[in-house]
Amino acid sequence: MSNNSDFQKQVFARRRKLPKGETAIKQLAFVSPEDIILLKLDWYKQSDCVSERQLADIQGVLTNQNQSLDFEYLKNWAKKLGVLDLLSKAISESEKQ
Repeated sequence: MSNNSDFQKQVFARRRKLPKGETAIKQLAFVSPEDIILLKLDWYKQSDCVSERQLADIQGVLTNQNQSLDFEYLKNWAKKLGVLDLLSKAISESEKQ
């Protein structure tokens, strides 16, 4: 099984469910901030590192969620997905802001 396939399963398992409206009968599922970063890093890599939009989104999540991010999870999956160098660069850039 590929790392990408394993990662997709992990994204699904880690999604956060919140109630929609006043009743908890309907729920909305949201991807975790860590998984958003990893997905966007992977998309950025697959686009030959030319999508400035992906980088801007990654920087936004890193800046706004910095205190609550699971950096061990991020680094572990970034390594498996082959985007650890891109993650390190993005973290470094977000710390400059």
